Amino acid sequence: MPPHAEPQAPGRTPNEVRAALEDVYQRSRELTVVIEPVFARYVNWIQDDFDENGDGDGGIDIPDEIVGPYDELGPPIDSLLAEHAALIAQWDAAGLPYELPPHGLPLDSHLAVQFGAQRPEPPEAHRARLTQHFSELQTWAEANMAQAQRLEELADPDEPTDEIIEGMIEVERSYEQLIHHRLALLCEWDRAGFGQVVPPHGLDPTVHFHFQRFEALDQQRLAAIAAMAER
Repeated sequence: MPPHAEPQAPGRTPNEVRAALEDVYQRSRELTVVIEPVFARYVNWIQDDFDENGDGDGGIDIPDEIVGPYDELGPPIDSLLAEHAALIAQWDAAGLPYELPPHGLPLDSHLAVQFGAQRPEPPEAHRARLTQHFSELQTWAEANMAQAQRLEELADPDEPTDEIIEGMIEVERSYEQLIHHRLALLCEWDRAGFGQVVPPHGLDPTVHFHFQRFEALDQQRLAAIAAMAER
């Protein structure tokens, strides 16, 4: 082999492996736009049924309009995962670095979780990535608090304008997204076994309700960890 030449993957050059992997990730991002709403409807229906009927005898008659789209996504998801696994093998055969290119998917999306299971990160890189994501959520939380305060200062308490109302609604939606993303990060952190201490959520008591929600989430997590340790 000539000096400095990259090892060859069977049937593909390293650059071809990279290109194929990027293609898989591009198709995954396109499919994720379809997957996530379908999966959300499915999970929400199951949760609503459980809240209303309990677990009963374990038999659940899910409506076709809910389960049909969910089942239809199985084959394309399985195909992408199989293709991704094959490309990981080719990536390693090519002598490329352990870390794969970023997939660009939402952290808590179905395919991102599945891809992560196929290619676990080295612990140091994994912890650093999650810490960075926690830091980004803190910045997001601080921006939310600043925007909420600005809207409160601009609002007429007796007759808030439509613009102010829409802005407040958007802030509330943003908080919902924040808590969803923090929960996903906490779950991934704990699955990786990185310990009880996690970066703070970034909210302060002045936001009252949302501060209490985030504090409750963190406290529930610690309680669950303590309960597992006692078993």
